[in-house]
Amino acid sequence: MFGTNDFPCILDAESGNAVSAALEDFVNAYQSLDSVHRVYIQTSIKQSGSAAQVQIADGVLRKIQRETADRLGVTLIDQYPLTRGYYDVMLHVTDDGLHPTDAGTEPLANAVFSILTGMEYIVMEPPVSDAGVVYVSGNGSNDNDGATPNAPVRSITYAAGLLRKKGGTIVICGEYTPPYTGVDTYMPETSGTITSVYSGVDYAKTNGAHLGISARYLYLNGDYRFENLEIHSAASSVIVCNFHNVAFGIGIQSTVADPSDSAASNCTSVTGMNNAYGNCTLIINGGAFASNVFAVMRVGKNEMPVPAEIFGNVNLVLNGGQPFVFQNGTTIKTTEMLALNIYNTFYGQNVNSRGTAQAKAVLFFLLVAAIGLIQLRATRKKEVQQ
Repeated sequence: MFGTNDFPCILDAESGNAVSAALEDFVNAYQSLDSVHRVYIQTSIKQSGSAAQVQIADGVLRKIQRETADRLGVTLIDQYPLTRGYYDVMLHVTDDGLHPTDAGTEPLANAVFSILTGMEYIVMEPPVSDAGVVYVSGNGSNDNDGATPNAPVRSITYAAGLLRKKGGTIVICGEYTPPYTGVDTYMPETSGTITSVYSGVDYAKTNGAHLGISARYLYLNGDYRFENLEIHSAASSVIVCNFHNVAFGIGIQSTVADPSDSAASNCTSVTGMNNAYGNCTLIINGGAFASNVFAVMRVGKNEMPVPAEIFGNVNLVLNGGQPFVFQNGTTIKTTEMLALNIYNTFYGQNVNSRGTAQAKAVLFFLLVAAIGLIQLRATRKKEVQQ
């Protein structure tokens, strides 16, 4: 993982130059020792981190390592592509979800041996589930196969890794909190459904099942669907979709962070305080939101040397639902456009409010007509006779 912690920002050229210079200093220092016969530069293993950390290991850092090896005339041991698939799954069954276990270093050793000797690399395949479903519980063990609720696995990330071949359903069958303390949760590059209701059993009712995110981030690295699930969060819990198609379907109940906590920021947003490349879209078709809804939202300060930019479109579509916030025990709607308000008033549960909706529609028409006439008059004043 040499160098992966040395990039405060992957868009900052100075960071890349500093890492390149430090790497060259290391090589020169070791080459100057009489006890060292040969120096190699080795690429990092795959990171189970944020999208930026993954891009560093497989992108800018790997490029620097390759260029430095060429410039100094040393051999590059590029084991990253050989071990990437293994560590995408097995880093999630370690003590911290970041560093390999002693047994987990075997694929790395095999890759180094294969590159140096020219012998064929024998790929080590992590376990895989063919059942299409993996059960997860805080009382489970990653030594289990997760095929039944009586033998659940401990880690939701490991469960996703077991389903990496064909996808499937992750069933939260008991109380679940992340196995790592103070570490974000990064899902492998897989897709599937996460629920607590499966095969006619509601494990939230029978076992108190819920998905706890704790006070950290849950990063999704594939297309997921959440449904029939209680999500318990803390003040700084965040679900990050990472430009994937993620759906929150029926039966989702999420706890609200304590408003009295200064670190709490209950909100839903299309994108946040970091760079966004491409188009981001959030479509709300229903549900009640105990928070504000933003297109672009920032919590805290961005202290990166390069300011955040959005390269694409940010789309927020409100087709239905009830975005609102709680204030002193009252419910205040905050993100409803007039046209949507008229629609919800007319088709709401109170039939007597349809007259109010029609009155709003008439006023809306008069407002639009007035704006149109004013704009037309202003435009005609600027016309020039040819």
